[in-house]
Order: sequence, then C-alpha cells, then structure tokens
Amino acid sequence: MYVEERKNKNGELISYRLICSGKDTYSGKHKNYTKTIKVQPNLSKKETEHFLKKAQYEFEEEVEKLSKGIRTIENNIMFVDFANQWLDSILIRNPDSYTYYKGAKQHLSVIIPFFKDYQLKNIGPNLIQNFYDSLSANTYEKQIVIVKKSIKELITESELYQHEIAEQIGIHRLTLRMASNVGNQVSMTTAKSICKYFGVPINKYFDITTTSCRYSKATIAGIRTTLVMILSEAKRRLLIDHNYATKEYTKKLTGNVKKKTIFSEDEAKRFVQCILNEQDLRKKAVLSILIMLGLRKGEIAGLCKNDIDFNSNTLSVNRNCIYAGSQFGVKIKSPKTKTSKRTLFMPKMLAEILNEYITWWQEQKLLHGDLWADTDFLFLQENGNVINPCTLTQWVTKFEIKHGFEHVPCHSIRHTATTLMLNSGVPIKVVSQILGHTSEAFTLQVYTHVLQGQQEQASMTYNNFLCGVN
Repeated sequence: MYVEERKNKNGELISYRLICSGKDTYSGKHKNYTKTIKVQPNLSKKETEHFLKKAQYEFEEEVEKLSKGIRTIENNIMFVDFANQWLDSILIRNPDSYTYYKGAKQHLSVIIPFFKDYQLKNIGPNLIQNFYDSLSANTYEKQIVIVKKSIKELITESELYQHEIAEQIGIHRLTLRMASNVGNQVSMTTAKSICKYFGVPINKYFDITTTSCRYSKATIAGIRTTLVMILSEAKRRLLIDHNYATKEYTKKLTGNVKKKTIFSEDEAKRFVQCILNEQDLRKKAVLSILIMLGLRKGEIAGLCKNDIDFNSNTLSVNRNCIYAGSQFGVKIKSPKTKTSKRTLFMPKMLAEILNEYITWWQEQKLLHGDLWADTDFLFLQENGNVINPCTLTQWVTKFEIKHGFEHVPCHSIRHTATTLMLNSGVPIKVVSQILGHTSEAFTLQVYTHVLQGQQEQASMTYNNFLCGVN
C-alpha cells in the first residue's frame, strides 16, 4: 500500500491517493488499484492518522476481494425493507427465539424511523454516529397510562368470558385483567385496543400522562447490537462492504447509567418479616424465593414440584418461563444460559416456607381432582396454565405498596439478595453459582460497587489488627 498526498494551489492538503497492488480478475496479471480519500476537516492529528489507517485497511480489503473476483452486489434495497426481513427471519431460524424477537422488534421501533429513507449501501459511519449521538442527547416522549376506572362493568355487559374478549381484542388474558384493576399501569396500545373494542372514550377509563425521558446507556447498547446484527447479515450477503455500526467505526457510547434501586439491609430484613406474616401462601413462597435465593422471576414461574427436594434440602432451576407478548403468550424455555441450570441449597427458613406451600399445593390438587390441569408446575393461573411471570411483578408491587416499601422491581430484589450475600461474607464464586452467572468475572463486573465497599471494610479491619485495636 502506497499513499500519495494531494494538495491544492495554496499548498493545502485536500486528499490522499491510495495505491494498492492486486491482481486483475480476468488476466490474472499484476494490477495497481487506486482510490482517492478526501481530507476530513476539523480532525486532530491523531484522529486524522486513525481515519487514514482505517481507509487503508478498508481499501486493502476491497482490493483483496476484487483480486479474488468477489464483488459487492449492486442493489437499491432500502434499509427498512431489509431490517423487517431480518426480523422475520429470527423466528424462521429458531421458532423458540421469542425473547430475542421481542427485543429486536422494540429496538427496530427506534432504529427504523431514523434510517427509513436510506438505502443499505448509503448508510455510512457518519450517519450511524449521528444516530448514536441522537440517542444519547435527545429525549423521547413516554406515555404513562393508569387505570382510573375498572372495565369490569364492560366485561360483564358483554356476556362473554374474559379469555374470549381478550382474544377478540388481540391481547393476553392477564393484560385484560390488569386493565380491570384501578391503579394498574398498561400500555397505550392496550388502552386504545380495549376502548376501541368496547366503543368507549379512552379518558373515561384511563389517566394518561406524558413525560420526557432519556435512553440509558444499556438501552442504547442494546439498540446498537440490533443494528450491528442487521448490517452483519447485509455484509454476509454481499449487499454492503463494511458494517459501520460496529465499535471499530464509532465512538464510545454515552448515556445515562441507571442506578440500581435495592433494599438496604434493614429494609430487606423488614421485607422478610412481612413475608413471614403473608397469608397468601403462593405469594409467600414466591417472595421468599426472590429475596432468599435471588432467582429470576421467569425461573420461579418455571418451577415444578419435583424441583424441590427436601431430603437434600435443594431447589433446582431447570426451566425459564417467559411472557413473549400477546403474539406468543407464555412460553416455557430452557434457562437463560448453560450455567443458569443449577441446583441450590435452600436456607432453612425458605425450606420451611416451601414445605408449607407444597403441602397446601398437594391438597388443592386433590381437592380439584379432574379440574386440576395436568401439570406439576408450582405456580398456576386460575385456568390451570402456568403462571405468567408478569403476575409475579404485580404481586411484588402490591406487596410493597401494602407494607410501605419504596418500589423495588423483581430483578432489583435479585440484586438485593446478591448484595446481602456478598456483604454477609458469602464467597464471590458461590454467589456467582447461586445466581447462575456465566462466570465469576461477570458477577465481579456487575457488583464491583459492593466489593469496593468490602475492600474498604477489609482495610479498616486489617489496620486495626496491625495496630492491636480490638
């Protein structure tokens, strides 16, 4: 590779001429390929060097392809068309990829409006960087919809079963039930669909407020991953030469880092005491597993009777239950990762609570006889199907409101359990195994703030030891 600097009459550098040795596809003889790169204004010396090196690398890659007879396919495919094809292909390749499909669909609702007028081949690094910058800098409008009047009266008047109404509206039965309870939050799409079905004004049954929000850094990273995957597929099909969405071509992502809301040690202890006084045995069992083992809500929903072994005092995680939206409903899958499938020793208190619950569960199964669904799942809906993980979220929220706790979501209770385990001296390796993390390094990365606090305490303890302070 040889680089020539090209200047104007005033001696100012205006472009670079790249010359790269290759082979003519047809004759097989040596050939020099050339390409002109314009100088980018307002770049520092270091940025200019990086820009030039990247251009050289891309040109060498291009020449190598041309020498081998590989050419990018000429196309006028619009990004939006290709992105939607890619989305549909997710379930074609793997019909069980509900979670991936749902997340990608949400990300595309942000990506497509920005790129909808562009062809695939015209999406360059500057455009993509502008997109990432806009996600970090701009706000978006978020509508919060709260049920202010129950729709139970509308359901009663229809003289149809709830599941029939939900099916006709195109929503899940649980979603319809959520919209029946004053104070619950639903999506704007759900509220509009329900009111359109019953022919009633939306403001009669729902309170709607609009707030300005910023994307978190984690959300932006997820959106970038989806864009990278789409353009990777386009590159694989030779529709584009380079995937400009990758870290190689763009700046480091910025954005708000959401602070994890967890219970303090005193709040967690009070939370446990309130659980012990809970009369509903189902809620008592679920909340106990959350705070004492830190399981994911999908893992709890996927528990079966045989997963609990009182002889060895263990609980096994073998399934993950997810709600994949109204399009797919509740689905049972394998755990999140290979290490998520695990067997855990239960604290004595949890074992006693689950023993009480399973005794009640077995009594209910005998009581209902043939009406009981043919399943051994521990937590069920009223119709006998496996419980929707969203129901567990509702239980936690209502429990916190009832007992005056600050709202801490299900997954943050998992963080609470982890933090308490680490602070109580449980080794990081054991905590990582309990959580089902892929490695101790991942646990260390997520809970660095906790371990830093431990280091400070360890430093004080060691200092007191050396100084002879008791």
